[in-house]
Amino acid sequence: MENSKSLVYTSKAFNGGESTTLLNHFSILIEQGPIDLLTSKQTDSMKKIISEKSLLNIDSVINPYSDLYIQQYRNLESWEDVYAALDVSHLKDYKTFYIMSGLYSPSSEMIQAGKMNGVFPKTNRNLKFHSQGHHNVNILALLKAHKEYDIPIHEWTKSPEELSLRFFSKDYAPNLSLYESYHGYDIPEYGHKRLDSLPFNYIYNIYLKSNASVLDYMMAKEKQKEKDFVFGFTIFSKCERDKRLDSILSIVNNFENRAFYIRNEKTGENTFLKTDDYFDEIRKSKYTLVIPPYDESCFSIYRFIESLGMDCLPLIHPDCKTSDVEKSFGVGLEALKRNTPFETEKEYFEVLRYYQEKFLVFKESFTEF
Repeated sequence: MENSKSLVYTSKAFNGGESTTLLNHFSILIEQGPIDLLTSKQTDSMKKIISEKSLLNIDSVINPYSDLYIQQYRNLESWEDVYAALDVSHLKDYKTFYIMSGLYSPSSEMIQAGKMNGVFPKTNRNLKFHSQGHHNVNILALLKAHKEYDIPIHEWTKSPEELSLRFFSKDYAPNLSLYESYHGYDIPEYGHKRLDSLPFNYIYNIYLKSNASVLDYMMAKEKQKEKDFVFGFTIFSKCERDKRLDSILSIVNNFENRAFYIRNEKTGENTFLKTDDYFDEIRKSKYTLVIPPYDESCFSIYRFIESLGMDCLPLIHPDCKTSDVEKSFGVGLEALKRNTPFETEKEYFEVLRYYQEKFLVFKESFTEF
C-alpha cells in the first residue's frame, strides 16, 4: 500500500508574537493531502492553533523523541552520536517530510553564515540545552529517515540565514534528488527556490471570504487610510542596525501623519507593539518601509508581501539588494525606491495595485520529485 500521509515539523513556537507570521505559510500545505505534525510537545492544542490560523487540519500529533532526548541522547558525546542512535522506524511510512523553518540559533553559530555551516552534526554544541536540543533531534530524525527510506524533504526557510540541511556536514547532506529548500524568492547563492506560501495564504483566505481575486477584493475595500506612514525598527545589542537609524528617520519625517515604533536594546528605548497590533497599524497606513534584513545580501520578501497583502505600499530603503527578487518575479522595483509619498492618490493606487498584481500571485509551489 502506497504511503498517503505527509509529516510537517517546525522549530518555531506556535504561540507568541511570531506565530501568526509563521502559520500564514502553513496554508500552502492544504494542497498536500493528509498531514501529521512532528513535535516535542504532545498536545492536541497545537492542532487547534494551526487550524485556526492557517486553515490546515492536522491529522495526528506525534512526539517519538522528546523523552529519549532527555533520558539518553543528551548524554552522548556529539550530535553525530545522536544521529547514529536514532531509531527512525516511526517515520518510515510517511510519503513526504515538510520542514517549515528549521535550525536557526545565531548565539550558537547555528546559522548559514556561522561556524556550524559544513560542521553540524559533527559537534556537541548545545547538546545538553533542551531549548535547542529537541529541535536538533527532530531535524536529525527527519534527515536520517529521508536517507534510509528515500522520503523526500521540502525545507522552507523563514529566514535565509537558517542552517538548512544543505549546509550540514557533507557527510550528512541530504540526497539532492529528493530534497529542495525554499524561500519567498529564488536565491541562487543559497540554493533556495521561490515558494509562494505567503501569497497562497492571502489568495486562499480572500477567496474563501468573498469568492474574489486578491486585486478585486482590495479594490472593493478601498477606503481612506488613517495614517500616511507606519514603520517599526528593532536594534539588537549585538548588531549594527543602528547605523541606518538616521536614514530611516529621514524617510519617516517626510510623512505628516506618521507612526514610528522602535525597540533599541542598546539604549533601552522601547515603543514596540505586539505583532498583531502592529499589523493592524500597517492595515491603517498608506505606506511602510522595507529595510535590509540581517543577512544584507538578501531582501525582506515577507515584510514586502505582508504589506501588500494588508493594502499598504512598501517603500524600499536604498540599501536593499533587490536584483534576485526582481529576477525571480520578473518585475522591477525602481518605482518603490523613493523616500517621499506619491503626489496624487491616483498615482499611489496605480502603483499599489500594480505591485499587488505582480506579487500576490500563486505560481511557485513545492517541487515534484
